[in-house]
Amino acid sequence: MSTSLDEKFQRFTFSDNWVVFKYDDVTGDTGYASIKDNVSGTKACDFLGVFEHSAAYLIEVKDFRGFRIQNKKRLTTGELTAEVAQKVRDTLAGIISGCRRRAGPHPWPELGHYLTSADQEIIVVLCLEDDGRLDKSKMDVHKQSIKQKLSWLNAKVRVVSRQVNPDKLPGVFVQDLPGAAGHAS
Repeated sequence: MSTSLDEKFQRFTFSDNWVVFKYDDVTGDTGYASIKDNVSGTKACDFLGVFEHSAAYLIEVKDFRGFRIQNKKRLTTGELTAEVAQKVRDTLAGIISGCRRRAGPHPWPELGHYLTSADQEIIVVLCLEDDGRLDKSKMDVHKQSIKQKLSWLNAKVRVVSRQVNPDKLPGVFVQDLPGAAGHAS
């Protein structure tokens, strides 16, 4: 059975090959709210999941459509990639907490296994949308910057966009919700 998760004005529908949940939901039972309340400045990736019981995914969503000017500095100075790296770092602490507390009906043991086994894959994904100015070369620059900042984790990194390379996030369909910038409601 597929799982649909909303992030602002986008709906991500994950095929039944996924076990996935919205990690940064402060109203949910992921344990993130407890960490955020106790450790000032804590950040989190949007979604955590396991695809085909073969890899752990930490997914961050950024939709800059309609906000090109406001986000230009973040895209050109490395600020965005530093933010993604910080979110991954803080999310790893949350996964450890989830494994220890078994908070909610989430795949904590499986996520913990991927994080602690050198022969298992961890894949960090930045889902990045903008006003049509992204191209493969710009996305590769962001990918390499994130990869360098996360070199200590030995994770694979993907930067995906529906316009450029939607196939890089397998088994996921993304659609706009009413109110999405630059699109009819």
